[in-house]
Amino acid sequence: PTDADRRAPLRLDHGAYLIYTSGSTGTPKGVLVAHRPLADLIAWAHACFGTGPGDRVTQFASPSFDVTFCELANSLFSGAIRTWAARHRLFNAYGPTEAVVNSATWLVPRDWTGGPVPIGPPDVNKRAYVLDEALRPVAPGTLGELYIAGTGLARGYLGRPGITADRFVADPFGPAGTRMYRTGDLARWNTAGELEYAGRTDHQLKIRGFRVE
Repeated sequence: PTDADRRAPLRLDHGAYLIYTSGSTGTPKGVLVAHRPLADLIAWAHACFGTGPGDRVTQFASPSFDVTFCELANSLFSGAIRTWAARHRLFNAYGPTEAVVNSATWLVPRDWTGGPVPIGPPDVNKRAYVLDEALRPVAPGTLGELYIAGTGLARGYLGRPGITADRFVADPFGPAGTRMYRTGDLARWNTAGELEYAGRTDHQLKIRGFRVE
């Protein structure tokens, strides 16, 4: 389809799709994602994984599906994670729906022997801030709330201006008029300049992939 087939010209800030976040209480939140952040997502995937013609990408099962246990049993519990990593790259990825799929990525070192698992530095065209209650950056190693900024943010929640204003707030560190998303996640910067996830700021828990508030 071209603009001639539409009621109005298509722009990057127009909505591309609507996806509802999981939750156990309250009214479901429909996250409205525009076309612009999808370009960032593609740029991140290309820069991170380096995929090209001829590559194959595994479609993995949902954590809430019992097939996942079969996948884990064939690798994690048999000691093949390490064997697999010797020939392939393994990534730990982090990202809320409101920041369009992914926001930070950590490449697991092949000689990694355990310890805290970082979620990595921010992705392409993303900025990450760890802030205190007064929206001041905290020192490395100090816990704070994680905020995500950049062009790769959703427009907000469909028909929910109140909660949109509460979660998508003005970015005091970016260009004038830009926003940042308040994730509700606790995080810290480590000495390598990577983010480490440390839980939630509220009473939300995640059990087998489902959010319970």
